[in-house]
Amino acid sequence: MKSITFLAIGFLLPVLQASVAISQTIAKPEERIICAQLAYLKEVKQRVAKSHWPDFGRQVWEGEIRIMTPQSIFIVNPEKASLDGQPYEECACPVVKVVRLKDTVNTAFVMNTNFYDGIAACSDWSISHKVIPGIDDTESWILMVLHEMFHQFQSRQPAFREQFMDMWHKKQYIPQDSVGRLYKKYPDFQEQVQQENDLLLSCLQTDHSVHIDSMLHALLQIRQNRLATFRKISGFDIEPDENFEQIAEAGARYIEYHFATGLVDQPADESLAAIDANYRRHELYKSYSLQDQGRYLYIPTSKYFYALGFNSIRLLEKLGFPFRERLYSRKGVSFTALFKEYLETKK
Repeated sequence: MKSITFLAIGFLLPVLQASVAISQTIAKPEERIICAQLAYLKEVKQRVAKSHWPDFGRQVWEGEIRIMTPQSIFIVNPEKASLDGQPYEECACPVVKVVRLKDTVNTAFVMNTNFYDGIAACSDWSISHKVIPGIDDTESWILMVLHEMFHQFQSRQPAFREQFMDMWHKKQYIPQDSVGRLYKKYPDFQEQVQQENDLLLSCLQTDHSVHIDSMLHALLQIRQNRLATFRKISGFDIEPDENFEQIAEAGARYIEYHFATGLVDQPADESLAAIDANYRRHELYKSYSLQDQGRYLYIPTSKYFYALGFNSIRLLEKLGFPFRERLYSRKGVSFTALFKEYLETKK
């Protein structure tokens, strides 16, 4: 019986190989576009990481990514647990394992990463384009996915993940939309956040170290007063959540920014352009500037910690103060603590 079994398998191998070849040839248009986008994503991630955050490039794929299209859900680099008991079909994608879930769709917009398991969920360009202003090309969609991949990178750092889990168990973690509602509810809180951000921007615009030190002292005092006042009037300590959100979004937006600026001179991906009509060969980024297309990165909205974090990480870089090896490798790190540490070195 064994010899017959081996003979049967040997007979089937050429047939199976032929089937794979055929599936690659006649892969559905949606699959071909997804795979071409993933090849582009892989290349730009490694390029940005090499220049701006080497540890982010140690792994090509940081975890599982779920891409939702109007017709399907694709799972990129799937974890075994995600496929157990789930009907799916494999896609012919040469750069990474991709499967399509059968009889499952999710057309609601989603773009987030679960810090608990590191799984990213991303609506595709067609869904994102209808919901998010400015997502006018594939490059802008890739920018958002790259942002989520950096969150995946963060979630793989033990100290960062432990910090998140501690906050979750202590009920200190606040959903971002809830923080936004709190921000809108308290005008004085908003005004003080704007003052902090203005001081960060002023620090970024001067090379006078004495002025920078003075403005940092002022920023820390305003922040201390703002958080103390909020604790008094609300009965809730928002500081742990704010510190966490600032460092989480700072790194992701830092990578976003450097991806965007890198497109100014990066040659177009002609393989992607050949099948993806929404890929514009970086034309919308040829004149990219922080003051224009990148303005959203540094101007506070109700989710103010994005801008505070981005401007803080840029300031630490400007000051030559080490941050890459600290932000996610030590539990409880905050920009407030790092600014205080920097000021101590100036005494």
